[in-house]
Amino acid sequence: MNIYSLIYIRWLVGKKSNIRENSISSLKKYCRSFPLAFTLAVTPALAGETVITATPAGGNDLGAALLPPPGLYGALSLVPASGRSLFDVHGDRVHSVNARLEVYSVAATLQYVYPGEIFGGHVSSLIQGAYSHAWVKMDPVYNSDSSGIQDMYVDVFNWSKNVSRSGATPPEGTPAMPSAGPYGWMPLGLNISAGLAMKLPVGHYDKDEPVNTGANLWIISPNLGMTWLSTPDRDSTLGPWDASFRAYYSFPVKNQDTDYTTGQVLSVDWGVGRYLRPDLEVGIAGVFQQQITNDHPPSDYTGSLENGNKYANASAGPVVSYTLPNNMGSLKWKWLAPQFWVKDGIRNQLMILTYARQF
Repeated sequence: MNIYSLIYIRWLVGKKSNIRENSISSLKKYCRSFPLAFTLAVTPALAGETVITATPAGGNDLGAALLPPPGLYGALSLVPASGRSLFDVHGDRVHSVNARLEVYSVAATLQYVYPGEIFGGHVSSLIQGAYSHAWVKMDPVYNSDSSGIQDMYVDVFNWSKNVSRSGATPPEGTPAMPSAGPYGWMPLGLNISAGLAMKLPVGHYDKDEPVNTGANLWIISPNLGMTWLSTPDRDSTLGPWDASFRAYYSFPVKNQDTDYTTGQVLSVDWGVGRYLRPDLEVGIAGVFQQQITNDHPPSDYTGSLENGNKYANASAGPVVSYTLPNNMGSLKWKWLAPQFWVKDGIRNQLMILTYARQF
């Protein structure tokens, strides 16, 4: 992924509140899980169990399958998020619970794009850490908060290739595609990516606490991406259209402290936009998440998990990316409006501001 795309941040606050019988009894059937569908590097988990996909803070939107030129890059992201209204596994609002959520986070990212090519494409690795403060209210059940580092996101590798044409990086001062005017240096046409991501359980976690900033489990996420950049009219001041996505399939490992295994999750980040100038791109971005397999509680658990305790959500909102002059880096702003589809979670919204540059 392009580090300049690290704007979309997902907060999944809690899922699978506590598998203990007394906790489920007190929270009743609707309060076994509370995902907030956006997470920053890690998920603040509610009372021991959580669902979290191995996706980066800042996420993927415009240019999701692209990589910058070889070199070392860094980014800093600020993310305030809020949510209210709890929905059950069928997508119905739970009026008996007054749910509120506030999260404030900061994430730091390093990405290295390796020199040379492998199978005609470029390869990068990425590491990301974050710190957050989360406050969650589930009236009349509890009112709690937590601060600390979050689980670490890692792109073990991400491979990206332009399959429409070669020579996307032009010689010094020479457009790679003169017919595209000032946008000829871009990797126009179809770009694809393939990678392996992980979440490392380094965040704060206590199985007896209602809110945590770590999930206490490893997550492995193979992923695929695509970016299509249209060829602009040479006589037009507008640049190419950008249609992108990056899809992750996450395999959570069993939480050894609770003997609980969270189901596998499909997460798709997407973006559609257009370059108004070579340094300015605007568009719409969003996310779709769906838990595919059921949760598996400990063998001594005698209760039942309605609909496998699966969750799902979808949201969208505007995104703007601006490249600063004189090689001073890039800014990106995104707002993901309150989710228009939620199952087994709290409806939420968030705003993300990211600054990135090459070292």
